[in-house]
Amino acid sequence: MWKIEERRAKGMEDFPVQVIGTILSHIAAVKQVVRASGTCRKWREAARNHLQTMRCDCGESSPVYKTLTTARLEVLLTETILQTSRLQDLYILTQGGFSAGVIISWLLHARSSLRILRLDSWCGALSGPIAYMRACWIELEK
Repeated sequence: MWKIEERRAKGMEDFPVQVIGTILSHIAAVKQVVRASGTCRKWREAARNHLQTMRCDCGESSPVYKTLTTARLEVLLTETILQTSRLQDLYILTQGGFSAGVIISWLLHARSSLRILRLDSWCGALSGPIAYMRACWIELEK
């Protein structure tokens, strides 16, 4: 009698978490990364341990964040950043400003892995925190 092998179709559950982390790193909206990482345990692990790049375009042209207040957006970004362990690149484009304390908490959490921090549309909004952030940015680029 012939032995028939049962083959299973490869699905997302067969992807290595590193690949899923790379996929999540290419999603342009943090809100979508949060949704995707809530899909299952493996995707949550990928977001926590393998998310390397996080982007947030909060400008006026971005419909994804129009419904969020600045305070709610700060919470969303902070929760996401604090759940990652290997974040290397953080890009945030915003029309408004975030509080200096929030940004400092992001920097302190990601200081061992963060290589690039880009915050646009901040220039001149706050002088003290901006000077501190630029100093941190210089440290990150070394």
